[in-house]
Amino acid sequence: MSSFHFSKRSKQIKVNAPQLRNGRVTVSSCSWNARPSQTHCSEWRIDRGTWSAVAIALLLSIAGSAMADPRDTAAPSGTRQANRPDFKAVESPPQITIQANVFDKRVRAFISKVSGVPVWSNDDPVALWHTPICPLVEGLRRQDGEFVFDRLTYALASLGIPRGAIGCRPNFYVVATTQPEAVLKAWSHHDTLMFGDAAGSERFIQTPRPVRIWYNSALVGSDGNGAVPLSTFGGGTLGGFDGAPTFTGHGGSWRFEFPVVPNLLSVIAVIDLTQVMGLDWRQVTDYVVMAGLTKVDLDAKLGGAPTILRLFTSSADARPQGLSDWDRAFLTELYRTSQVSRHQRLEVAKAMLRDITLPMNERR
Repeated sequence: MSSFHFSKRSKQIKVNAPQLRNGRVTVSSCSWNARPSQTHCSEWRIDRGTWSAVAIALLLSIAGSAMADPRDTAAPSGTRQANRPDFKAVESPPQITIQANVFDKRVRAFISKVSGVPVWSNDDPVALWHTPICPLVEGLRRQDGEFVFDRLTYALASLGIPRGAIGCRPNFYVVATTQPEAVLKAWSHHDTLMFGDAAGSERFIQTPRPVRIWYNSALVGSDGNGAVPLSTFGGGTLGGFDGAPTFTGHGGSWRFEFPVVPNLLSVIAVIDLTQVMGLDWRQVTDYVVMAGLTKVDLDAKLGGAPTILRLFTSSADARPQGLSDWDRAFLTELYRTSQVSRHQRLEVAKAMLRDITLPMNERR
């Protein structure tokens, strides 16, 4: 939308396209007669959450007041109309000011719950992929398996996360089975490096979930060098790692940074087919994407947050259908912001707020 134009006789009005400024939608309008010197302009600020509800009423109010013509109103008896326009100030509509900080708090709470770490924490670096992801899907019929693989790779591409070339060595396993515990036990006996050297693998195997997630990772230096093995599972922790603080100079300023950060080496997603009956494979695949691209707390109480992570805790009629705008903004900004920054989660929160509220054509 660019602008609205109204005209009546010599009277003109232009209502400019709404703009988002500091979390509020700003609408401006100007009206004029034949000469530019007779121009009147007004501006209204509206919280974006209420914009859709008041837009029509506001535009009609603007149009109605600005289109009024003195010649359409009879002058009171005994008075003489002036030959020049009436410049008497017109009172503007009251401002609608619902504070954006309420929405900001929701976003910060979402990040804290999903990551299992307070958004303001500067002691827990975010686990991300540094190497291209190479998916492998096992245990499904050919048609379903191809759908899950295509959906997964499409999600990676849309989020700007590199995928391995054809023939790459798998590092993102999606295994579907009706007997997850038996399969995981047999797999771990066959491949002793499956769970790295992390304790807790038995708990991971024996804890029933619709989708189990296991993370194998290594601590790497902020320059990408060095590696210290580190493994964990969804609902667990990063082993209490707390990166020691360092100071580095950037253009004359100083910034807190982690000397090492967790690099995801492989992820194992095990789908219990007996617990996902009735769900669409689009929903299940998007859940795996959200849980597999960074370490998340699968036990988090997410309330009413719009996220695919509520797939197995929502009622049947309220289940999310796929990655939400919040999910996409969260993952996108995790990989766009600096992983070594001790304020990464706060930076992600700020960027998420912008991404969610800005119209698509205004996003960078």
